[in-house]
Amino acid sequence: MSPIYSNIVNMFRWLPIFLKRPFLRAENTSPSIAESIDPHRRIAHVRIEEGCVVCGSCEVICPKIFVLEEDSSALRENAHLHFAAQHEAIEAAALGCCVEVIKIEYR
Repeated sequence: MSPIYSNIVNMFRWLPIFLKRPFLRAENTSPSIAESIDPHRRIAHVRIEEGCVVCGSCEVICPKIFVLEEDSSALRENAHLHFAAQHEAIEAAALGCCVEVIKIEYR
């Protein structure tokens, strides 16, 4: 079994538990996280910092923006064209990143 495939399989094992976590709801978050969930903010840029463990959660949560590569996750080509339509999924992927390497910059 390839490492990427096994990571995705493992992701699906714990994803239902992760999505039930109460901290993902805006009313239970700190002000800085609650601001990032605001649907009126526009995403200007998304980047992935060093330290990605290739768990696959970002690609499962937001496949139109993120793709898994051999040693890291990456943005798809022309991903910026989908920032407006996928803003909620991008923010969910950033919150769901187990090593917090997905960074979002807003306009």
